[in-house]
Amino acid sequence: MAESRQLSEGIFLAAASALCYGVAFAYQSGYASYFGIPPLLLTPTIGTVLKAAGVVGLAFLSFWNIANGIWIYSPHGDSALYRGIRRLITIALIVGLIVFNVVDGWTAWITFASVMSFVAFSEFIFPLITNRKITGYENKLIAQEEIERNVQKHMLIEKVAREFGEGSLRLALAALLIIMLAHITGNKTARNQEDFYVASDQSNSVVLHMENNILILGAYDPISMTLSGRYIVEQLSDSRRWSLERKRVGRLSGPTALQSLEKK
Repeated sequence: MAESRQLSEGIFLAAASALCYGVAFAYQSGYASYFGIPPLLLTPTIGTVLKAAGVVGLAFLSFWNIANGIWIYSPHGDSALYRGIRRLITIALIVGLIVFNVVDGWTAWITFASVMSFVAFSEFIFPLITNRKITGYENKLIAQEEIERNVQKHMLIEKVAREFGEGSLRLALAALLIIMLAHITGNKTARNQEDFYVASDQSNSVVLHMENNILILGAYDPISMTLSGRYIVEQLSDSRRWSLERKRVGRLSGPTALQSLEKK
């Protein structure tokens, strides 16, 4: 019994360590993908792990506070209608967490409204069509739940849940969500960054990454504020001195934006 418990603790610690580095790499990958930097040049370090954990943790804390405030007002009855409302709120929170970190402004609200309109239609209107011969709205919703329950029995995810347990499946899905959020957060951080370090001897270039004795500079067009796609990778050493200054350059667009601009 003690051996089994020790094995479980060892697996848990190994999984937690792997998740931490996975979150760090996902965060760096999202950051690098916006600026067009090859992610393999960004090796996760302890500092990166702590930074990614802090940023992603802050995003989840904000999400938790919003979700907790909304969930208090959700109906707590056991009717099919109340269950449908709780599912709708849960999906809305998850969709909002993803959408509002991927896009900004009205685009985010339009995307969120479109997705949730489809979900609301599937949850509350579609049962009226599929179960039109059944009397009573509550009975229609219960019949629809039974149909979906029978369909889920034959789905692959249900088989995985039976093989490995629902708890393990939830943990795996939670880890996947955290890694995906880390990538999205890294991309958003790069998209909203305005302050950069600039080198005195490299005009119209900004430092995009500086860690583990590696310095990556990216050239940009000061008029269109877009990266050109040309990067300088330097190994920091005592043989060369760098003079860096932190400046408010403004938000830079990735190199793909410049390419599409040139095509027009």
